[in-house]
Amino acid sequence: MQTLDLIIIFGYLIGVTLFGVWFSSKQETTEDYFVGDRNVPWWAIAASIVATETSTITFISVPESRLPEMVIFSFSNSYSAICSVAS
Repeated sequence: MQTLDLIIIFGYLIGVTLFGVWFSSKQETTEDYFVGDRNVPWWAIAASIVATETSTITFISVPESRLPEMVIFSFSNSYSAICSVAS
């Protein structure tokens, strides 16, 4: 690996760690961690669910398929997730 690659990798790891430490300082109990002190808007929860579902399906189970099928599958999956959250 080149020096620039290592700088980017370690910079990312340090940045993610500092980001986590900064956010964890705002949490006082485990309830704050798990339910966000119950003040998270519905649209943020819906976006998180859709992003998690799409990311998991796309990057774990779909890469073996061909590109046109993957695009159609990703669109239909996102559309169904949005419809289920909206209803």
